[in-house]
Amino acid sequence: MQLRNLKFVIYLIVGFIVLFTTAYCQSLSSLENKLQELNQRYSRQTSVLDSLKIVLDNRAKQIDSEKKKPDYDESNIKKLMSASITISNKIDVQQKKVNGTANEIEKTKTELEKKYTAVIDSLSELERSGKYKGDKDELKARILNLTEKKILTAPKIYSLSFNPEKILALNPASAKTAEEKKIYGEYLKEALDEVDSKLKKVKSLHEEVNGMISLQKKTKKFLEEVEFGSNIDRTALSLRGQRTNAAASPSYNDETYTENARSIASQIQSYIYILKQLDFDVRSNDAAKFTFDSSGKNISMQEYSELLGEVEKRLADYQIVLANKIGNHK
Repeated sequence: MQLRNLKFVIYLIVGFIVLFTTAYCQSLSSLENKLQELNQRYSRQTSVLDSLKIVLDNRAKQIDSEKKKPDYDESNIKKLMSASITISNKIDVQQKKVNGTANEIEKTKTELEKKYTAVIDSLSELERSGKYKGDKDELKARILNLTEKKILTAPKIYSLSFNPEKILALNPASAKTAEEKKIYGEYLKEALDEVDSKLKKVKSLHEEVNGMISLQKKTKKFLEEVEFGSNIDRTALSLRGQRTNAAASPSYNDETYTENARSIASQIQSYIYILKQLDFDVRSNDAAKFTFDSSGKNISMQEYSELLGEVEKRLADYQIVLANKIGNHK
């Protein structure tokens, strides 16, 4: 009787996971469509902004050219300058639109990240339960696909807002007053908090990428059978492979692929810049070891993992130095 009750509870849990995952997948689809629309809007808005900037630049050159004429027409120059002010105002308005859309994109990515995590965790729990009666290879492929999406739509991480070398140069012990010592301590604490936050995000993403690589290896045979993509053979998924991943990911089209590549490229540049910020010793130059295509299209997951690993290591080292510096001057 107890065994029967246990089986009933297990099936009830599995059923709940399936229903929960189905509902979340519907919500995911809606958010993915929203992100795609926002990316399209952002692309249109930045295109308009770039065009306005070109017009303003050409107008400035025209004014300079008119001023250099020996018999220049002052009234004509005033008209050109007036028109330039109008264009400049349009640029300000357009820039606000671009910034607003960029903020919406990051918020949507954060929402997606949470939902991807919830669904992946549920499917992984279903896989571990051993009670799933469906195709286990398809289940693995689904987890792989969602993990890939989660990585590609990860919210942007920004470079350090302070100069790491100058922060380390602060010495509360050398402060002339108690107030000055307090200010030095606050600067160090704020820097440590920022490093803690960034390190946590980098660690999480690094784990996701490594998990993705592991899943690729586990599902390699199945992926080859359904022709997911030739890049799987290298056990490192290049972003170029997403076009051939359409069979497993119907929502991926060329436009989504381009946005994903652009998102990865943006992240790569941020991580490399963080490495440059933390490169105090010019002889080490860790950032120089990573030379990726700026489009983000040709980086493999293995290369991405290596970059994240280096950033994680450097942030962790800096975190220890900051923590010790704060502890020594309390």
